[in-house]
Amino acid sequence: MEKKCPRHSSCAAPPGLDAEEVHAFVAARVAPYTKVGRVEFLDQIPKLLAGKILREDRRLRESAM
Repeated sequence: MEKKCPRHSSCAAPPGLDAEEVHAFVAARVAPYTKVGRVEFLDQIPKLLAGKILREDRRLRESAM
C-alpha cells in the first residue's frame, strides 16, 4: 500500500519564501503525523467555473512527477 503524505499548494507566495520555511512553520504548529510532506508553488490553482478546485488536475500532475 502506498503511503500518502499531506501536500500544500500555494499560489500567493511572498518573494523569498521557500519550501523549507513552510515546512518549519507547519512543523512547529501541528502534530507529527499531520506535517506537510511536499510544498508546491503554483502560478494559479486550477478551478471550475463554480470555484471548486480541480483535484483531478492535481492528481494528473502528481503522477507525471
